[in-house]
Amino acid sequence: MEINMKEEKDDKKILRLSVCKKWFDMIVAGTKKEEYREIKAYWAKRLTTNCECHYDVAWEHYCGSIIYRPFTHVLFINGYSKNSPKIEKKIKEICIGLPKKGLCPDKWLNTGFFIIKFE
Repeated sequence: MEINMKEEKDDKKILRLSVCKKWFDMIVAGTKKEEYREIKAYWAKRLTTNCECHYDVAWEHYCGSIIYRPFTHVLFINGYSKNSPKIEKKIKEICIGLPKKGLCPDKWLNTGFFIIKFE
């Protein structure tokens, strides 16, 4: 039984993300179940395997068929110090779409983002 638990732990692929206190508190409370990252070269390279830095102008067609990196969990960190609060969530899906009102700044609402959906 211990071997299975160790194998399961070793199979985790963790995406580490820093978030501000407002969003971190909502994640901890369970009211925020998705996180957004801009569709820019940095995030395309970090989240995908086939989108180095080029993407189409129409957000539905970035990189053609996207192959996302095999992250299984996301570790949210509120701050940048060693002792910053952290919470880990299991990833359900990474995709591209529009953010939801109340889960991001209002100025982002009509813009496509990478969306990290989690449990």
